[in-house]
Amino acid sequence: MQAYTTSQTIHTRFVNQSFNILIALNALAHPVLSRLYAGQVAKKRFACVLIEFFLDIAWASILPVCVFVNYWYLERTLTAEQILYTVKFGYFEKAQREIRHLVILSWWQFLLALVPATSALLNLRSLTKLLATVQLVTSDGVPSSPDASMLRPDPPTLTKPGPLAPPQPSQGILVSLTTDRRKSSLVQWGHRLITITGNAICLVSIAATGMFESAGRISDASCVHRLYPWFVTDDACIVVILNCMELQISGRQPELDNVLKTIDLPSIGLFIFTGCPALVVPTSLIEAVYLTSLVILDSTITEWPMEIGLTTASFPPIVLLGLTNSSLASPPPDGLVAGPTWPDSLERVLFRDTDVDELAQRLTTQWSLISSWMCISCGLKSFPPAFYSMAQVERWSIWNSSIKDIPTLVTYPSITLWPALLALTLANNPLLTSIGDDVWFTASSGTIRTFSLASTNVQDIPLHWRSRLPRFDFSLVGFDSSLCSNNSVLIQDVPALDCSALDTANSIITTQ
Repeated sequence: MQAYTTSQTIHTRFVNQSFNILIALNALAHPVLSRLYAGQVAKKRFACVLIEFFLDIAWASILPVCVFVNYWYLERTLTAEQILYTVKFGYFEKAQREIRHLVILSWWQFLLALVPATSALLNLRSLTKLLATVQLVTSDGVPSSPDASMLRPDPPTLTKPGPLAPPQPSQGILVSLTTDRRKSSLVQWGHRLITITGNAICLVSIAATGMFESAGRISDASCVHRLYPWFVTDDACIVVILNCMELQISGRQPELDNVLKTIDLPSIGLFIFTGCPALVVPTSLIEAVYLTSLVILDSTITEWPMEIGLTTASFPPIVLLGLTNSSLASPPPDGLVAGPTWPDSLERVLFRDTDVDELAQRLTTQWSLISSWMCISCGLKSFPPAFYSMAQVERWSIWNSSIKDIPTLVTYPSITLWPALLALTLANNPLLTSIGDDVWFTASSGTIRTFSLASTNVQDIPLHWRSRLPRFDFSLVGFDSSLCSNNSVLIQDVPALDCSALDTANSIITTQ
């Protein structure tokens, strides 16, 4: 069972085939040792227990380490920019599947991981008992491996009957090490069944790992980090890039269904649609139960069906949603406003060169659970009410929009609307002239670390907020804004105001 689930999760072929080889070794161990040590019961049992012990250790300890070795160079001290340049495309989705499989995060995984460890302990216990048995037999002066002469009864003699002598301990031990004919026959058939089953599983799994590698219907460029699950002949990929232009389709439902029927959907971790002029989000994506990232590039979304609306029921594990250089139908598709909130697991939302102003104005509480929200040239014309409900947002960026002001929802607020906010970037919004009290109250609450108003037209900070802004562990970036243009009084009153040049690329990555 563990080997089967591993084939659906682990990308490393060496680890998958190693599990298969261990299954075959376990199947062959007993029959081979039974013939090798025929008539030597103690040696056979000792060898069998020892082999099973080392197989369980390799299964439960050595092979998981072989998977984790791939992540040894990732450190907690790496910045987001360093990680982006270090790891390969689709690496996050691959790592998430492998680590979740190896680390015990559910009762089912706990039970699967408990089997080899328990088996190793039982084999070790049997090994110590067997050694104690052999030591006891040897101390009684009886060889550790009985032969036929030892088990043959002595010839009868004509002597006067007397009291029966109690049996010696070594005799009971030797009897326990022998088997009758019926038990020996059952053991032989059991060994044959284990051998046939184990080798069949090994051959099937190895065939599934290598036979279908060259039979893929989509290219390696469109199928990144292939998997080879047992009994699956479709393309199994952690990352799937569906390019409508290459496939010469527009992205309508029947066309996509015809393509997706050759792909193993449960294997997908990252799905990218690109170049689709009339994209209808396929309802079959509901079968992608491990989909953590959904990205749409250079496409026009004409329909997002309610059957696969952006809700927890349709996308339970999704973490990232990205729309880049794309457009939405007007009015926005119903699937984007299907529920009161977008999926509970959704952490990061990215809109880049995509006009989402009409969508944002229709939403209310859909973004309340998102922790990272980023917009670069996303066509916002005004500050949407949905922003006021983002109570869990930690990193919030709005670049290059047409927003003119951020209205005050609560005058003189006593509770911040964004208690988890760590970084707020409103840079490169030249029409932005005023900031409401809700934002200034959050900036003065002490949780936020970076607040950027670079390249905006915000000219002043209200007097009652200047003294309340933190002086330490807080940066108010005002480069190329009216805050830093010949405003020596404000610079003196607000020590946190930073008028130095801004590294745009690094600030975007750091914000996310």
